[in-house]
Amino acid sequence: MSGFEVAGVILGAIPLIISALEHYKDGKGAAATFVKWRGLLDTLIFRLKLQRTFFYLQILELLREAGVREAIERPDLSETECIQLLRSVKAGANLEEHLGPLYPAFTDVLGRYEACLSAILSKIGHIQRLPQHQKYDLAHIVAANTPGADGQFYFRERLAFTIERRSLKTLLDELTEERLSLKAIIKGIRTQREFAAREPSHEAHRIASIFFQVQAGAQALYSAMSQGCTCRCIDPHRVMMRLDNRLPQQRQKAIMAIRKNQGTTFSLIFTLEGSLQEAVVKAALADDMETDALSLACSTAPVIKLSPAVSTQTTLIQATRVTDICRTAREARVRGRKLHLQLASYTLSTIDNASERCRKFAGSPNLESLLRQGAQDEDSRMTPKQRTLLALDVAAAIPQLRETTWLSQAWDKRAIKFLVTHAAMTTEGPLSNTISAEAAMPLPQRRDLIPKRRF
Repeated sequence: MSGFEVAGVILGAIPLIISALEHYKDGKGAAATFVKWRGLLDTLIFRLKLQRTFFYLQILELLREAGVREAIERPDLSETECIQLLRSVKAGANLEEHLGPLYPAFTDVLGRYEACLSAILSKIGHIQRLPQHQKYDLAHIVAANTPGADGQFYFRERLAFTIERRSLKTLLDELTEERLSLKAIIKGIRTQREFAAREPSHEAHRIASIFFQVQAGAQALYSAMSQGCTCRCIDPHRVMMRLDNRLPQQRQKAIMAIRKNQGTTFSLIFTLEGSLQEAVVKAALADDMETDALSLACSTAPVIKLSPAVSTQTTLIQATRVTDICRTAREARVRGRKLHLQLASYTLSTIDNASERCRKFAGSPNLESLLRQGAQDEDSRMTPKQRTLLALDVAAAIPQLRETTWLSQAWDKRAIKFLVTHAAMTTEGPLSNTISAEAAMPLPQRRDLIPKRRF
C-alpha cells in the first residue's frame, strides 16, 4: 500500500478500536473495568478519540494544501469521504508531489502509527477477522468490520481485551509522539512553501540573470544602431530582431554553462530597398560592457576585439568600428555574405566572416496574413506544436525585452513578421535553437519570428 492508503486505513481503524473498547467496557461493567485497569482503559479511549479528531483534521488540511479539488470544494468532507479520497490515485499523486522530499518521512510516521494501532487491535479478542489473515493485519480487520448505516460498529459476540499496563502506557506515548511528528511534517511543508513564495529560487535567479543580460544587450544595441545610422537616406531604416526563446531546456543546461560567459547573440534583419540582409550581433556581458564604456571615455584609440565565436583560436580578428550602419549592410549585401557585428562599449564593430553566405528571402509577411493563409491552405497551416512554440517564443521574449525600445509598442498580429525563404511561400521558424539544431530537426514549415523597429 502507498502512504496515503495507509492513512486511509488508520482513519478507518481508529473508530473501530474505539467502538471495540467501549463495547468491552460496557460488557465488563464500569466498576470491574476500573478495578482491573486503574483508569488506563478510559485514558486509552479518550486518547484515541483525540487521535481520531486530530488525525482527521491533519489529513484534511494536507489534502487541501496539496490542491486536491474535492477537499477544497467540500468544507464539510466527512471521514468516510476522506478515506475514499485517500484511495484515489490522482489525490495520491498530488499529495506526493506536495510533500516532495518529506514524503519518505511522512510514510515512516504513518507506518509507526499503523504499528501502534495494530498492537492495540491484536489484543482485542473475538473481533471479526478475515480468514487466513494474521490477527494484527490492520487493513483486513478494518475491511472485515464495516460500520452500519448509522455509522456505528456492531459486534457479534462479547469482546475481550488483554494487555500489560506498561505496554499500554508505552503505546499511548507512541501515539502522541507520532501525532506530533505528523503535525511537524505538515507544518514544515507549509513553512517551506511560504518561504519559496517569498524568496526566489535558484532557477528564478538564473532566469533573471539571463533576462538582465538580454535587456542590457538590447538597450545597448538600439543605442549603438541609432548612433551608427549616419546616412542621408530619405526613408527611415527598419531593423527586425528575431525573438529567441532564451530559456534553456534540461538537455541544454550543460551547453549553456559553457557559453554563459560569451554574452548574448542577437539575430537581425535589415530592410534595404526591398531586400533583406541578415546580421548577427554578439553582445558582450553587461559587466564587461560597462567596463568597456569607461575605457572608451578615457581613450579613443582603435579597439582590437577577440570574437567570442572563435575564442578558442589563437588568431586575433580585426574589429572595425561601424560609423555608417546603412553602408555596412549594403556592402555585405553586395558580397552576398551575412553581416557579423560585435557590440561593446555601446558601439558596433564589424567582424570579417566571409565563409557564411546570406540567405535569400522572398518577403516578410506578418502573422495575420500567415494565419489567414493557413486557414485557406492546409499545407501552410501550422501544427499544434508549432503554434505552441510560437506562443512560447512570444511569451518568453516579452519579459526579456520589456524595458527596451524593442518593446515600446505592443506586438500584435501585424507587427510580428516571418521570413519567407522561397517564392513558394515556404517559411522557416520559429527559431528558438541554434542553426545546427535547426538542420538536425527539419520541419516542413518553420518561421522566423521578428518584431520590427525603425531608426
